[in-house]
Amino acid sequence: MRKMIVAAVFFCALQASAAQKEWTVLVYANGKNNMSYWILKSINDMESVGSTDDVNVVAEVGYVEPYGYSGPKVKRYFIQKDDDADNITSPLIHDFGRRDMGYWKNLEDFILWGKRAYPAKKYFLIISGHGFGWKGVALDDESGSSVSIPDLARVLARTGGVDGLVSDACRMQMA
Repeated sequence: MRKMIVAAVFFCALQASAAQKEWTVLVYANGKNNMSYWILKSINDMESVGSTDDVNVVAEVGYVEPYGYSGPKVKRYFIQKDDDADNITSPLIHDFGRRDMGYWKNLEDFILWGKRAYPAKKYFLIISGHGFGWKGVALDDESGSSVSIPDLARVLARTGGVDGLVSDACRMQMA
């Protein structure tokens, strides 16, 4: 009986944690290039607000550690409010180690995961990194790839789209 009660409490906790919010903001931030510092700073700045009762903020962040000690990394975070202006303290959801952030299927995976793990009435996607206008966005220096505009359209179609899209990257007004 005790195991059933524990299982029921665990199930109810999972249901409550997956309660649908008004918005989920999906931040795909590729700093696996010379933008690592700025990408990490932007994620840390997001923590000054964090997720709220109405908004989930989740991020997949690619970066190169200072001086390249451990090579490039890709991690997923649930962004929570904090007062630490120097460090990312949000809960780490997953550490991929190395992952090609310029590969469109990884962007698709992130969006599908975000929609499944953080259900909301509306979704907002932010893609940060280097941009090349009609050629693509989210350059990954390690692989040399980026998400092309046709691939971005494919990703949005295959994931059911989003309610808002921002490309926080150079030259993306051409797209």
